Amino acid sequence: MSPELIKGERYSFKSDIWAVGCVLYELLTLKRTFDASNPLRLAARIVEGIKMGEIDTRYSETIRSLAHQLLSDDTDNRPEAKDILLYPIFISLGKDMERKVWELNATTRKTRMSVTTDTVPVVTSKTSEVYYWGGGKQNPQKLDVFHGGSSALQVGIHLDRMFLPAIEY
Repeated sequence: MSPELIKGERYSFKSDIWAVGCVLYELLTLKRTFDASNPLRLAARIVEGIKMGEIDTRYSETIRSLAHQLLSDDTDNRPEAKDILLYPIFISLGKDMERKVWELNATTRKTRMSVTTDTVPVVTSKTSEVYYWGGGKQNPQKLDVFHGGSSALQVGIHLDRMFLPAIEY
């Protein structure tokens, strides 16, 4: 939890940036960003300010500086996500990721560009079982709507709902 949230201030995306800083610091040092014997003491240490150890110099100055910026007590001094993505390391990783996604989507692109309109099932099954949960039930419950060979053609999920827009009989 970021210092400003512990102080009761309003949540902002900068709180998430602070959390990313904690993760980055721990990855670089293999130590906890803050350590305490109980949650109350941990909150107090976070609010008191960051007393981080040094990050090993085998890591670039850029990444060490980024870790310190992400963990700034002052939210105005923390970069925004879009600014972090402009760091050279993330730009090169982003380009590599885009290339991999482009390659993975090649088959889909070819299918969309073709003139055939036939649908090819990705997964086929002779049986359909749909489970639901929530409404006070912690374990998934089987939805018994498929009888006599009927099966689900589609299942949709949206935030807190699941729906069956098409059933084949």
